[in-house]
Amino acid sequence: MKKESLRGLRYVNLLRCSTFDQDTSIADQRVVNNSFAAQCGMIHVFDKESEGVSGSKTFNRKDLAELIARRKTEVHFDAVLVHDLSRLTRGGIAHGHEISRRLSKVGVIVVSVNDNLPDGDEAELIESVAHYRNKKFSKGLSEATTRGLYESLIKGDRPASAHTPFGFNRQYEARDGTPTLILQPIGGGARELLDPNTGRRRAILTKNGDGQSNHFLKQRDETSRLIAGDPARVETVRWMFRQHYVLGWGMGRIIAQLNKSGVAPPIAKLWNATTVQRILTNSIYLGHPIAGQSAKGLFHKLSDGRPTPVEVNQGMMEEKELLSLPAIKRPKGEWIKPAPADGVAHPQLITDSEVIALAWTKINGKWENWDNPNSTPTCFGKYDRHANSSYILKGLLRSKQNDYKMSGRTTGNPKKFRYYRAGKMAQYGLQGTVYAKHIPAEPIEQTVLELLVRTLADKKDIGRLIEGHVKEQSGALTSDHSERARLKAEESKLIKRLKLIYENGDGDEEELRGMILEAKSRLQEVRQSLTSIGDAKSLHGVDIESVKTSVVAQLSQLHTNIDGMPLESVRRLIASLFSELIVDLATRDLEVEIRLPSWALTSSKAIREAMCLEQPSCSKPLFQAQRGNGVFLAKYQCIFQQNQKKPRQCYECTRSSQTSVNRVGLAAYACTMIEEGRHEQPSRRISTATPEDDAGPHEAAAERKFAK
Repeated sequence: MKKESLRGLRYVNLLRCSTFDQDTSIADQRVVNNSFAAQCGMIHVFDKESEGVSGSKTFNRKDLAELIARRKTEVHFDAVLVHDLSRLTRGGIAHGHEISRRLSKVGVIVVSVNDNLPDGDEAELIESVAHYRNKKFSKGLSEATTRGLYESLIKGDRPASAHTPFGFNRQYEARDGTPTLILQPIGGGARELLDPNTGRRRAILTKNGDGQSNHFLKQRDETSRLIAGDPARVETVRWMFRQHYVLGWGMGRIIAQLNKSGVAPPIAKLWNATTVQRILTNSIYLGHPIAGQSAKGLFHKLSDGRPTPVEVNQGMMEEKELLSLPAIKRPKGEWIKPAPADGVAHPQLITDSEVIALAWTKINGKWENWDNPNSTPTCFGKYDRHANSSYILKGLLRSKQNDYKMSGRTTGNPKKFRYYRAGKMAQYGLQGTVYAKHIPAEPIEQTVLELLVRTLADKKDIGRLIEGHVKEQSGALTSDHSERARLKAEESKLIKRLKLIYENGDGDEEELRGMILEAKSRLQEVRQSLTSIGDAKSLHGVDIESVKTSVVAQLSQLHTNIDGMPLESVRRLIASLFSELIVDLATRDLEVEIRLPSWALTSSKAIREAMCLEQPSCSKPLFQAQRGNGVFLAKYQCIFQQNQKKPRQCYECTRSSQTSVNRVGLAAYACTMIEEGRHEQPSRRISTATPEDDAGPHEAAAERKFAK
């Protein structure tokens, strides 16, 4: 590109390096870019620094989105200046041209200082070659690194675990075996660098401003291996194994005791079930390390001989807004068993033969099911072992206190009493608190089903609300996309803030919970706004009368056939229509909001497909309604009551509007409906099957009777 054509252009420096000690550092790039711009007579606006950002990972390039957002809303600039095209991206030809296209749409060009791109039609060809070369370099580096990692594991030059497990230290040694440094985790993601001879602390590594751990870089002539760590931590590991395997302690009891003891967990501020479970099922504590149980590479994965290439759909990851590469389980046949370093046996923290035998029984059981593919996906992106559970509100019902998901529990001997309980109660050792309260399942499930049926029965009002929503969304559509970019940037910041609080939060526990709730609340508002923007686009130009008729017919059919639906379809229906399903653990009161999701308005088959009513089995993800989005249908406040005349639990549900309050007496709750702009209606009583009946919540709903 001729320098004369750049004169007078306002430019932004895009300064990116993936590692902090890279040859083309941020400072070096800035000097070269500004020198080139001065020769061309360009005008500097600001610098956009992306330190520690990989150019190969195209799915989380928030820096580019932020640049475009600023160009639209804040600062005018004409060009983005890069040291060379590898600083822009290493994602290949398609991603390189996509970035140029996105920037050109807002009137910005990309200028590479060192690639000497020509003017004219040849520029696109030469640019494509440069992008191909840059991606090829990354793939070659990935293959060499993966091959070296595999060889070092096989030779015993490095431990099987990339992270130092709790209770261990990592010792670095020269090639002759002389210890040079000991890295000791001290909790909260921090680590000490200790002198191997005196034990004196040389330095401490903590997390940086982005919440990422500052790494110690191993030298080329060094090897590393695991050794027994701080004696107090070693004893903690042995105590956990003995209490669990010999004395039969559960996760909740172990977690509660650990949090009381003051022993710092590996990363988080409090011990939780995931951390304890990983320790108790990790064979490395029995002197049997395993590497390669999961793969997380972008281009290659570990294998004997040449590394195996992998393909990652980064476009799909960007669409799903994932921030890191997913870990993929590898078959047991691909696991790697490292050799002992210099013939020295692997360290073994658990030495009690009784504990070892019991631990191996559980670990072997876990490994036997490792390759079992028979699992059903859930709406949360993991696998649901209880897809056909009778607990139709599991994972959907949430606690008012701290917004915990509620899961199903059965108690009694024999087990016959069904309850919902906060899923985090056992995970964080919250026994004895309000989080340990049990919510009876039968009354709350029956109430939810009754409210759903009552709402779907009002066909005329649903049609009116759909028509109003479509008109409102169609009228709200604008051509300005700057608001969406701003919201996406804010969403990313809130996610990072929550991660920082979870992993590195300091201060009073109640204060931390308040910060979490505040961040979650704002994140929810941002996501509601993003969904609303998408709703407006999808509904622009649709036939309102056709949409209204089709959706009302679909809902009417669901209302008629709800009693005969499979439990999984009932749960999917509740998830799709209930944007709020919140229970107060202290009082058992219930808050319910029902909304018709916007995606249900875009296709005549969308509702039945989401419910999986077209096929006998379903592996589709579960679509969960979002607060504040879609067509508002009804909102209820349900007060829990204990019937004194009969040994039964009862709720009073009230549904109110701006002009009236309608009280609906149900077998479980008394609910008040709160809704905007609804015509005044007389109160109606609903008589339902009582908890004394043998029928379950789904069968009991079939006995409902409506009376004025």
